[in-house]
Amino acid sequence: MSSGMEWIIRAYVYCTDFIINVANGTGLSYFEVNALLFILVWPVVSLGLLGYWVWLCFRYWQLEKEIHP
Repeated sequence: MSSGMEWIIRAYVYCTDFIINVANGTGLSYFEVNALLFILVWPVVSLGLLGYWVWLCFRYWQLEKEIHP
């Protein structure tokens, strides 16, 4: 299977195995870990990155204002 899809399949298998191992380690089901990951963790990380980007833009604007008054 060397059609360029091999890395996608490997990534999917790795991620699925990771979630199964986390589920086994925590006593939760695969579906509960998956839900926590995509309903809680992903949005929190995305909002955090958005907030960091806004802070960086604001800081850049402040520095530009100091350099070129």
